[in-house]
Amino acid sequence: MPGQRSLCLQVISLYKRSIMKMRYLISCVKILIVVLVLTLFLKFCIERSAFTQLSSNRNLNRPSYGQKGLSDKASLLTPVVRKERCIWEPPPKRNVIPKIKLDPTKFLYPGIRSGPNNQMRQLLKIVHVAILLNRTLVVPNFYSHFSVGQQIVQPYQRVDVDRICGLVSCVTLETFQKVCNGTFHNVFLQKQNFPGNFYITTAKDTGLAIRWPWDKTTNKVKSTSGLTVERIFPNKQLSLTEIKEYFNVPKPCALYPGHADDMSFFYLKPSLPLPDMVEDISKLQEDDLKFAIMEAVGALPQVIDDIALAYSQKVFKGDYVGVHWRYDDSDWARHCTVFKDPTCKNFKRISGKHIATAIHNDLQKSMTKFTQGINIYIAAPPSMLTFAQSIVTELKRLNSTFHIASQTLKEFVTDKIDSCFKKNNWHFGDTLSLIEMALMQRSEYFYYSKSSTWSKNCQQRRWFVPQNGKLAVMKYEASIFDLSEAVLMSGS
Repeated sequence: MPGQRSLCLQVISLYKRSIMKMRYLISCVKILIVVLVLTLFLKFCIERSAFTQLSSNRNLNRPSYGQKGLSDKASLLTPVVRKERCIWEPPPKRNVIPKIKLDPTKFLYPGIRSGPNNQMRQLLKIVHVAILLNRTLVVPNFYSHFSVGQQIVQPYQRVDVDRICGLVSCVTLETFQKVCNGTFHNVFLQKQNFPGNFYITTAKDTGLAIRWPWDKTTNKVKSTSGLTVERIFPNKQLSLTEIKEYFNVPKPCALYPGHADDMSFFYLKPSLPLPDMVEDISKLQEDDLKFAIMEAVGALPQVIDDIALAYSQKVFKGDYVGVHWRYDDSDWARHCTVFKDPTCKNFKRISGKHIATAIHNDLQKSMTKFTQGINIYIAAPPSMLTFAQSIVTELKRLNSTFHIASQTLKEFVTDKIDSCFKKNNWHFGDTLSLIEMALMQRSEYFYYSKSSTWSKNCQQRRWFVPQNGKLAVMKYEASIFDLSEAVLMSGS
C-alpha cells in the first residue's frame, strides 16, 4: 500500500542518515586518538631530549663528603633534574665544604652502641676527638633500640649528614672501606674496655676486619697476612691534651668506640656561630667548638623536622606544651638496678593524677600567655601509652582549656607513609620517636624527664630552634618528675 511504502522509505532514509552520523563520529574519534598519540609522542621526545642534555652536563660521579666538594656557587650552577620522589628516600648528595678541614689521609670511625640517644651523645664526643686528632670523620652506621634487635639504621635516617659534614671533613663508610683495604689499623680506647662481641659486631657491620682478642702484654695481634692491628689502651680517662698525645699515630684507619658520656657538652653557654672557615682550630675556645659540634650533630633529618612541623601546625595551630614521661618498667627501670638512680625511690608511686596536677599547677602562672587555650603533647614509651592516657584524662578533668591532640602522631605519620618507607628500611617505632623529639624541641614549654638521655637530647636541640629570629634562646623547661614528686609528697 502507498502509506506503508512511504513509511518504509522514511525508515530506510533514517537508518542511512544514522549510519552516516555514526561513521562521522567514528572518524572524529580516530582523528582525536591520532592527535593525542602524536602529542604524547612529541612531548616524550622533548622531555627525553631535555633530560639527555641535562644528564650530559651533570656530575654523575660526585665525590664523597669532604675535601673535594664544589663551592656553594658551583653547586648552584649545576643543573638539577627535578622529579617527584618519596620523602623517605635518601636525600640527594650535596657538595659540602666543611668549616673545619681535616687531614684527608687519616680517618676515624665512630663505634657507637647502646640506645639511640646514647649513640648521639657518643657521637658528639667522637666528632670532637676527630677534630683534636685531625682525622677525617667517617659517617657511621646507627642502630635502632635494642628492644627491637639493634638493626642497622642508615645515617640519613638518624642525623642531618650535610650539617655534620658542613662542620668537619667527612667520608662515607664505602669510601673508608676502599681506603683501608678491608681492615682497621688501630683501636683507640681510654679507661673503658669493650667485650669481644662489640668488635665482632663492628667488624661485621662495617666490613672491616678487627682481630680480637689482643695479646695482653703488647696490645697487638700479628696475623700471617695483613697488617698488625694495634689497640691503644692507657686504661684511664684522658684529658684533651692526652687524647692528642696517646692517639697521634701514623696509620690511617682508626676505630674509636663510644666511651662513657661526656656530660660537658650539655652544660655550655650560648656562643656565636663559628666562622665560615676555621683556619686554626687551636684559636677556638673549647666551649665554642663543642657548641658548634652540638648544633651540627644534634640536627635531625630534614624529613623528620618537616613532619613534626606539619603535625604541630595541623593539630595545634599555635604554641603548645611538650611533656615527656620516660619512667617505664620495661627499659628505664634498669637505672634502678644498674645505676642506683635516686629517682627510683618514688617513680612507681607517681600516678597520672599526680603528673596532671603538677602540670596544671605549674601552668597556672602562664595561662594568659596561651590565649586560645593550652595545647599539650605527651610523649611516652609505647609501653606507657595507657599510663599516658590517664594523664590526659586527669588534665581534661582539671581544666577544660587544655587541648590534647585530636589526631595521634601515629595516625598522622601512617598517612604520610608510602611503599618506599619500608623499601628504604625505616623502622616505624624509631621514626616516631625522632618525630616526637622534633615536637619537643619546638614546644614553647618543655617538661622533661631527668635521668633520660631522650629528654637531655631534646633540651640540647632546643637551643637551635629559632626564636624571634635568634638561636640559642632558652625557653621554659622544668623537671616533670620533680614537680610530680612534690605533688605526691604533699598528698594532693
